[in-house]
Order: sequence, then C-alpha cells, then structure tokens
Amino acid sequence: MYILTLGFALFAMFFGAGNLIFPPTLGRLSGDHYLFCMAGFVLTGVGLPLMGILSVAKADGGLDVIARRIDTRFAKLLSVVIMLAIGPLLAIPRTCATTFELGIAPNFPWLNSWMFSVLYFGIVIFFAVNPLSVIDRIGKYLTPALLGALAILIVKGIFWPIAKPISTGMKNPFGVAFIEGYQTMDLFAATIFGIVVLNELRSKGIFDKKKQVSAIVKAGIVSAIGLLIVYCGLLYLGATVSGKMGDISRTELLVTMSAKLLGSNGTVVLGIAVAMACLTTAIGLTVVCGQYFNKLSYGMLNYKAVCIVVALVSLFLSNAGVEKIVKIAVPPLVTLYPTVMVLVILTLFGDRIKKRNVWRGAVLGAFSVGLIEALKGCGLEWNILNQIYNAIPFTESGLGWVVPSIVLALLGAISREVKSERFRILAICPSQLHTRAMIFEDRIKVFDTMIEHKFDSIISKDDYSEHVAYITEELSKKLARELVDLSRIDAIAARGGFLKPLKSGAYKVTQAMVEDLKNNAWRNHPSNWGAAIAYAIAKANKIDSYVIDPVVVDEMDDIAQMTGLPEIKRASIFHASNHKAVVRRVAKNLWKHYDKINVIVAHIGDGVSVGAHKQGRVVDVNNTLDGDGPFSALSAGSLPMIDMIKLCFEQDASEEKLLNRIHCQSGVFAYLGKTDVQDIDKMLNEEDEKATMVIEAMGYQVAKEIGGLAGALDGRVDAIALTGEYAGCAKLVRYIKSKIQFLAPVFVYSGESETDALMDGALRVLNGEQEVSEYNG
Repeated sequence: MYILTLGFALFAMFFGAGNLIFPPTLGRLSGDHYLFCMAGFVLTGVGLPLMGILSVAKADGGLDVIARRIDTRFAKLLSVVIMLAIGPLLAIPRTCATTFELGIAPNFPWLNSWMFSVLYFGIVIFFAVNPLSVIDRIGKYLTPALLGALAILIVKGIFWPIAKPISTGMKNPFGVAFIEGYQTMDLFAATIFGIVVLNELRSKGIFDKKKQVSAIVKAGIVSAIGLLIVYCGLLYLGATVSGKMGDISRTELLVTMSAKLLGSNGTVVLGIAVAMACLTTAIGLTVVCGQYFNKLSYGMLNYKAVCIVVALVSLFLSNAGVEKIVKIAVPPLVTLYPTVMVLVILTLFGDRIKKRNVWRGAVLGAFSVGLIEALKGCGLEWNILNQIYNAIPFTESGLGWVVPSIVLALLGAISREVKSERFRILAICPSQLHTRAMIFEDRIKVFDTMIEHKFDSIISKDDYSEHVAYITEELSKKLARELVDLSRIDAIAARGGFLKPLKSGAYKVTQAMVEDLKNNAWRNHPSNWGAAIAYAIAKANKIDSYVIDPVVVDEMDDIAQMTGLPEIKRASIFHASNHKAVVRRVAKNLWKHYDKINVIVAHIGDGVSVGAHKQGRVVDVNNTLDGDGPFSALSAGSLPMIDMIKLCFEQDASEEKLLNRIHCQSGVFAYLGKTDVQDIDKMLNEEDEKATMVIEAMGYQVAKEIGGLAGALDGRVDAIALTGEYAGCAKLVRYIKSKIQFLAPVFVYSGESETDALMDGALRVLNGEQEVSEYNG
C-alpha cells in the first residue's frame, strides 16, 4: 500500500497541468507516425524524471550534490539556473498563461491577460507568504478531478474519435518529440525536489540505499503507468485531428478538441480543473523558490521578499503568452537538459569512475552540443558551427550529445590531471541510534553509509568494547563491499567523546585516549566510541586518526564558570565541532577571519547548545547534557530548582530514572510524543495549537538564551547562526528570528554538519593549517 501511495505522489510531482498542452500538438504534427512521437516524449517526460529521482537517492542529495564531481561552484551555479527556470523565468509564468488561455479566455473574453495575471499572482503571493493547509487540501482533490476530466476526454477520443490519423510528412518524429519533452522540465524538478522523496522514505525508516532504490523503482512503475496513459492518450487524440486543423496554438488545440468531444460544458469543467491545478502548482513552486533562495543565502534573503519578487517577475513574463514562453524556453532547455542527463547517467552508472576529468569531459561534450543547438535555434548559424554540428551523429534524434560526451570522457580518462593536494578522509560520527561514516575526496563525498545500532544499552561501560567491536566490524564489511581502498585514505577523523576538558583543536588518537574513553573516565556517551573505532581501523592500515573539537572543548571565561555554590562549576559540554564549523562558514560568508569575528551559535536538535564565540573562542555556552539552557527535542533544559529537588525525593525516584527522564523523555517529546521534524512540521502546518505553543516555547527559550549571550559579547555581535535538525523547521526559525534579528544578521544552516566539520578539521591538519595536539590523559 505504501508503494502505491508513493507512486501516486511521484505521479503528482511530475504531472503538471501545464504539461498537458504538449502531447496533443505533437500528435497533430506527427499524424500516423504518432507512435514514434510517443516513444520520444515518454523517454524525456517519464523515463528521465524517474532516473533523476533514482540519482538523487544514490547520491543522497539533489543536483547541487550530484554536480559537485565537476566543481562545487559549477554545482551551485547550475542549481541556481535550473531553479530560476522551473521558477520565475519559465515554469511559473507558463502556469498563469496556460490558465488564462485554457480556462479564462474561452469563458471570460472581456478579461484581459494583465488584469487576470494581477489577480492570479495576488492569490499566489497570499498563499505563499501565509502558508495554509487549505491549499494542500484543495490540491488533493484537484489532481483527481483533473484526472477524471482527462480520462473522460481520452476515452471518448479513442472510442469516438474526431477523425483518423493521416500522414503529415513529419520528419524525424522521435527526435522532435524527444526535445519537446524538455518542455515538461520534469528532469529538472526530479533532481531539485527528489530529496523530498528521499526524506519521505527515511521518515518510514528506510535508510538502506538498496531498499530506497527498490522502493523508488516500484513506485516509479506506478507513476509511469499513470503518466503513460495521460501523455499517450492526449498525443493520440492530437493525431486524430491531424487532418482537421491548420496552424493552431497548443492551448487552442486542447480547447477545440475538448469542445468537440465534451461539448461546451465539458470544456468549462476541464478549463476550471486545469486552472486550479496550475494555480496550486504556481503556489508550490513559489514557496519552493522562496525556501531555496532563503536557504542558499543562509537566511539573509527574506523568504517572503523572495516569494514576492518571484511572483512579480512571473506576472510580467506570463503576459507574453504560452507560445512565446515555450519559444523562449527552447534555447536554455536544449543547452541544459543534455548536461543534466549526463550527470544523472554518470551518477547512476558511474560508480567506478573516480577520475574527475572523465565527468568533466562528458559534461563538456553534452553542454557544447546543447549550446550549438541553442545558438542554431536562435538563428545564429555560422558556417563553422554548421560544419561541426552536421558532423555529429544522432543530432536528428535529439541525441547529438551522446558521442561528444563519450569522446571527451575518454580523453578525460587518459589525460593527466593538474597536480593538487587532494586528500581522502574517512569521517566517523557515532550517535545514540546509529553511526554515520563518510569518505570525502577533495571535499566531495564519495562514500556514505549508516550503521544502525543493534544493542539496547548505551550507557554501561561494561558494553563499551562490544559496541566498538560491532561497529568497527560492520563498517569494515561495508567498506570492503564497496571496494574502498583504505591504503588511499590520508586520515581518519572521528567524533570526540568525553575526555577531560580540552582546548579547541585536533588531537591525534592514542592508546591513552582510547583507554580513557573505554574506562569512561569522565562520562558515558556514544561519542566515546568514535576514537576507538578510528584507532582500530587506522592501526590496521597504518593511517593517522584524529578527533576534531570534541564535545568537552573548554574555552569558557572563568567568570562564566562560576555558580552560586562554590563547589559547583558550570561545565563546557556542547556540540563543539558543529559550532566551530558553523562559525567558520559564517566568517567565510562575511569575508572575515575565523578569529576576528563574534558569533552566537544555537544548535537546536535532540539537545540545544547556545554558545558565544568571541574571536575564535567559545567564552560561554550552556551545558545541554546536564540540563542547562533551553529545553530541546528530548531534554528538559533548565528547571525550577525547588521543584526539581522535590521530584528527586518522590517515593519511586531513582537517579537512573530521573536522568533518563530528563535526558530522553522530556522537551518536545514529553508534550507531543514525537520529535521528528517532519512530523512536527506537519502538525504546525495543520495549525495544531498544542504543537504551536510547544515549538514557540522552545523558540522563546532559545531566543532568550541568545539575547543573554549578546551581553557576554559586550553587545558586539557580528552574526547569529541557527543550526541543527530543528533549524529546518521553518516556523520555529521564523519565530526565533522575529525576536533576535535586531541584534545581528541571522544565518540558518539546517541539519547537522558534524561529518563535514570532521572533514574540514582533518583537511586543516593535512594542509598544515592547524597543529595537532597531544592528549595526555
């Protein structure tokens, strides 16, 4: 049943109402050669998007991750360009123009396109900046309604056709349809939004890559069946009128066919269904654009402002009309589609291609041919371009990029890469439920695995060796299965555990460190396993291993450690490596040095740690592990002392029970019974009053903690950064920002970047930018 649900979700993702206008026109142009057109259009409109989703699952990320094998700047630029294409420059304006020409102009001829577009995008802006669950509910009914109307249209057109397909003399129907399929832009959508599907699978407990791919393939078959019926049915309907209609626009053709098959009432129903579906799509794309550019700028670009700009640009462009928008779309689509196709194919089938020049050559070949086709389409036909283009095989079939990509990829394989310091780093990050391991090559993730823990207890030091041995063995098996050559690993970086208080930096893992962690000399915690796992693998393969900014980094000022009881001091225990990595990112974004900037970082996840970073030192931070500071997803945070003392003396109280309750059964979980951000987001979007109150209360406490630390920095705050899993909760972030953005610019880095922080630390060591400290126990 879940596969069916996911299949319908994929269908809804790819089935845009604006895409309905293309198959009928292809059918009309192809006539009795409609089967060739079906093959070409289905390949780009159905097959490629499903491959795109699979590539996202395999790469564990969208286009910005897939394209990093070429270059990180190229990946970011390509993602931005494609987001603009499926946003304000092409797709969103087309939804408005399609709505006007299909649903409004035939029924309300007195309403001009400018008047309508102002009304249309006024509604888009309202729903985009005021997200309401009502629009999602409407969308759930619109797609079935539209499908029902199309089903009636297709069935009637097949069994009671307007006429029969005739020969039109169309040349190369497959190639024409293949390139026309670019107009759906569904491959772009798959590589940008595929991460949504991946997150949905993870929310169901599916983390294994093979299982994810299997689920997507099965769901893809369900989705493909639906898309095939709609696209092929409409294309055949267009073929039946190939001898009946002259030069007619795409929207006029669909309206005329509907009138002949369904009558005037049927046309009105279809027009309304298409119009509402287009509006829903426009709202969804505007929201995605707002979120994308807000996240890309780390919160510096205001979400609502981006949505308004997107809507205004789309409003202006929509008045060009469907035909002109489609014509404008041809050059960028024929340029970029082959590039993205090559990236998807290499991601799916290029596991053993490690040389970056191979990827670069293949992409360069695809991009070059696409660019030549775009220039020809714009009327720029220079003799030399024509000679080159005419010599390339398969251009008539829309596959002219294939041979140049292969040739340049082979040249890349035999070329010598420019010598550079490219290090391979294995990062190991154990947590309570699983251990994440990644291999980075030149900052690019080339291996990623997650080992689910099979044991119940994590706090008994008697089980330490057993846990370390199990994780080490499982990780070694996975590395062997993926044919990872450990002799090529330059360093291993592990999450640092509860050692004695240390200064920030990189520490070489030694036997003394492992023994301290094994004996739990300072505290029991899953992070204690990291160094031991790294040490075992490093020793067997003669590699250096390090821990980077362990959780016990202590740089607090003496005054910050004092409490009202002389025998009790505040301890520095926090998400040190993630904090430090985030401040370095902020410094880079502000063009400042790490040790010349003051930043307040709030890590919001299972625990909440808020720290004041003063020119490279964390001078004050709450100890989230011991219940200091705001409450979090699982922990209670600071509590009224007298009430806590009374709780300790209840009849059934015990130290173990109370610690478990405070650390693992409090916070958001205690109020709502769940902690997953996606579940919380769903409750917030459904306007659940209790969930809203709880999340705002957590946000209130985080904002108050941030405000307090501004005093620790003497009010000189260059930036505030929100990170951790709950930084991905839009309503929580908006609430916190509303209370603290007067202090300084607010950057948002959703998700934990622990493994990236470990990689960065190891790179600093290998590049000689950071000294390695000795751990003395």
